[in-house]
Amino acid sequence: MATNDDNTTVTVSRRSLLGAATAAPVLAAPLAAAEEGLSPDSALRRAWTQAAYDAAALRRDANRLRTALTRRIGPRAVTLGMVQLPDGQTFPIRISTTNEFYRLLRLIPVPDQPAMQAAFPAVQDAVSATKKRWDTEAARCGLPTLDHHANAAHDRAKALLARLLPVVESV
Repeated sequence: MATNDDNTTVTVSRRSLLGAATAAPVLAAPLAAAEEGLSPDSALRRAWTQAAYDAAALRRDANRLRTALTRRIGPRAVTLGMVQLPDGQTFPIRISTTNEFYRLLRLIPVPDQPAMQAAFPAVQDAVSATKKRWDTEAARCGLPTLDHHANAAHDRAKALLARLLPVVESV
């Protein structure tokens, strides 16, 4: 599945990564704004806007990295087969967990249960190997860390928005 595109580079901006990692605590925004001469409401809006921007930038960087990783090593799923629709289009049937295999079995009208049960160990091994390879490559390129920072920035933006909503409703 690997291609010659193993040198795919994804740029994560220093501002987006470090901005979320070293983001000021939620309570610090009004204090800093007081020094700039802003009202507490304006300071809170400005802090929320910046936090939302940082969260979106980090999420974009993580999605870009996830896409590059998928292009390089393939999807984080095992392709079981192809389905052809009446109009001639085809699409792959992919599973990323063994539970999805069981759900697929329930969708088949009259499955050959012994054959499907016999295929289960091979499917389970393929899913496990694909997941392990994908997780190893993701860890190597820093995707879990970037996802963690994106989630932290998103949580910070949500906390600021929760503080901002009473201010907006009172206006």
